[in-house]
Amino acid sequence: MQEQRKNIILKEIAYWKESKMLPEHYCDYLITLYTEGMGVETEKKSKSNKWFLIFNTIYLALIPVSIYFFYFTELSFILQIAISLIFLFFLIGGLFLYNKNQQNVDIPAASIAIQFLLLSVAVVIKFFAGEIIYLYIILYGNCFIWYMLGKKYKLLYFTLSAYIGVGLLTLIIIIKLYL
Repeated sequence: MQEQRKNIILKEIAYWKESKMLPEHYCDYLITLYTEGMGVETEKKSKSNKWFLIFNTIYLALIPVSIYFFYFTELSFILQIAISLIFLFFLIGGLFLYNKNQQNVDIPAASIAIQFLLLSVAVVIKFFAGEIIYLYIILYGNCFIWYMLGKKYKLLYFTLSAYIGVGLLTLIIIIKLYL
């Protein structure tokens, strides 16, 4: 096979792999087949993956740090909210970075959902302690955000969590009304 044709085919397979048009192991097989076992340099990709692994660890570590700031420190409530908002904006920036680089957005999206849930529930409890209706509204809002994240990034567990959350909240409200 001519070298020029082989390079065109290899570039096309690499594009399929990047855009996830074919499963990664199929693309690896085709690349190995066309390069006669030599493969293609993926050093740049592995260095990039190391950075994303580090960021995933940071994103996951922010959740217990936020819980610590909310429940185990004597910081003022405004400072707790400010720190939580900084974490939330950092996580949202990470989500856009992951999406731009076509990385798996599961961990940043889940971290954003948990961080926003913690933040919104803390605000409702602080300012509307006696009014349970505001807590229900915020929880329905969180379920809506989960649904939107699930649809946008095709994350089934977010969509299912939204449905289950709405169902459980509705069931709780019905039980409270009639008992």
